[in-house]
Amino acid sequence: MPGDQVTPREATDHPEDPVGTVVVRVSTGELLVSFPLAGGEMYLDEELDLVEPAPPGWTPPPPATS
Repeated sequence: MPGDQVTPREATDHPEDPVGTVVVRVSTGELLVSFPLAGGEMYLDEELDLVEPAPPGWTPPPPATS
């Protein structure tokens, strides 16, 4: 669910940055997860473990402007 803090079940190329925030579920069913250092990555539900549920009233960050 968007706003949840999650960690991938499999090893990643960014072990120093293990926890990310689910930003959105895309039309393919995948989840876009934003990691503070590694950036965005796509995952299926079954590839992630929940670390902490989204806080009440969580909203995604606004789009970046250039």
